[in-house]
Order: sequence, then C-alpha cells, then structure tokens
Amino acid sequence: GPEAEATHKALRERLDSNKDGQIDETERAALRDLRKAAAGNKVEPYLLMAIIHQESHFYPEAVSATGVRGLMQMTSTTLEHLGVKNPDDQAEVVAAGARYLADLRQGYADMGYGPEDAQMLGLAAFNVGQGHVSDAIELVREEGGPRPGWRDVRQALPLLTRPDIAAATKYGLCRGYEAVDFVDKVRYFAFAIKGLVLGPRADGAQDEKLAGLGLALTRP
Repeated sequence: GPEAEATHKALRERLDSNKDGQIDETERAALRDLRKAAAGNKVEPYLLMAIIHQESHFYPEAVSATGVRGLMQMTSTTLEHLGVKNPDDQAEVVAAGARYLADLRQGYADMGYGPEDAQMLGLAAFNVGQGHVSDAIELVREEGGPRPGWRDVRQALPLLTRPDIAAATKYGLCRGYEAVDFVDKVRYFAFAIKGLVLGPRADGAQDEKLAGLGLALTRP
C-alpha cells in the first residue's frame, strides 16, 4: 500500500545517504546476534529488526514512560519470566524477545489461527500483553462461534481504552490503539526492510545491507 511504499522510499534514501558510513565490528556483532536470534526462533530477521526499530530505534538504553527498557522494550517482569539473567546484555535480550514472539505466535497457531493471523496477534500481544489481546478476542467473538481473526481483533483493541467496556473484561483497561499502531508499523517496516535487502536492487550481500540499514536507521 501507499504507506509501505513511502516507508520503503524513505528507508532507501536513508540507506543511500549513509552508504559510505563505516560499519564497525560492534555493529556487525549486533547484526550477528540478531540473525542468530531470528534463526533460532524461526522469526524473520527483517521482522525482528522492524520490532527493534519501532520499540527503541536501536538505542539500548531506551526507557519508556511506563518503565520498559532496552532494545526490545520489555518489562522487568517479562525479562524475568523469559529467564534473562543480564538485562544489559543486548544479545541475551534480543534472543529472549525473539523467543517470546515465537512463543506468542505459536500459542495462537495452537488455537487454530493461520500463520498470518497468528503473526499479527503475536505482535499485538508482544506490545500490549496476551491478556488484553484475549479480552479483545472475546469482545468480538460470537457466543459459541469461532475465534475472530486479526482484522476483527484490530477493530476491538482500541475499545479497551473505554472504561465502560474494559470494566467487563478480565484484564481491564489498556492502550489498545497503541498495539494496533505497533502492529501496523512493524508490518510495514518489515516489508520495507525486506524489499531493500531482497528487492530488485539487492546484490546478494544481505548481511552488509542489513548492517547498512542499522547504520542508516540509528544515525540522523
């Protein structure tokens, strides 16, 4: 769509403007960690890179207004649940984040969702929490009917900002519109990255291109 095409164009301009930048060993190591985490959990590296960009813009010290931190912007409770021993070890955090997304996605697949719906629901749950996504599912699920797909859940999540509606749910109020925005942006961003790395202008040097993207995205 137009938004994805605009994102693709903007990224190409950023990448071209930084093509002479020096990619140091730290950046290469970060890319290796990302690719290892992605491969180990069957998550596309483009998707993982899109999540990190959306969550922290590749800034390891990023802390949100709600207290989540690091490249993947996960809470201390989530990091502990995932067995992260050192929250300042970004390789460990990225691997844990990839595993968390894979587990969420598999959970929805086990419920009977297809790959696309499971991916989108998993991303939403990564952002806002699995409980709130479950609440949104139940809001639009007809009694005795099948579970609604992402398109319907996408419409329901913003309703959880309304106290009158959230009061009747198990997990209560949440910023559901932020989860929808997160999924949309990650989806478009992953599309753009994949197009830049594997598109018509790709020359096969995927690692170099991904590293260059990281460089372009983190430097104004």
